[in-house]
Amino acid sequence: MSIRERLRAYALRQGFNQSFQAHDYPGFKLLKRVGIAFQAGQSEKAVLDYARELRNKGKEVHLLGYIPKRRKDIEGIPSYPWLCKSDVNWLGVPKGKEVSDFLALHFGVYIEILDAQSHPLDFVSSRVAADFKIGFSTREELGFDLSLQMMEKSPAQSAFKEIDYYLNFINNKESKEQKI
Repeated sequence: MSIRERLRAYALRQGFNQSFQAHDYPGFKLLKRVGIAFQAGQSEKAVLDYARELRNKGKEVHLLGYIPKRRKDIEGIPSYPWLCKSDVNWLGVPKGKEVSDFLALHFGVYIEILDAQSHPLDFVSSRVAADFKIGFSTREELGFDLSLQMMEKSPAQSAFKEIDYYLNFINNKESKEQKI
């Protein structure tokens, strides 16, 4: 492990949101705000479709995308808040208004759609204030409450089906009443 990797790991451990007191996930019907962090590219369409679906169900959805290019190389501006390689320091820590605005919010559910290791969104996932965090099992060190294991090449579409199932199932008063 290089010095840079050790410093990055130290910075990541120091950044875990220890001052935030999580509440129990209230169930999908009572859920108000959802945050989704993702890398722009092949999962972008699935993320935007799922965000639209959640908004249609009355949920407040906030997106944060990462574009793995320098600002000068980006063609077209996305319709959601984003950051890029130009917004990341030498340790991989993202900075900028989009990141600070996203981290200032409290989410009922935070979803990270990313399966890469050592990613700038690691710092967002470790600092975000959320009652329930969902991510891929390849990134378990970030302390997700629900870890998804995906085998497909484009996991976002099937991940959202699984996420939707669990969000509706967990703390669902109707399913508990039917079992009694």
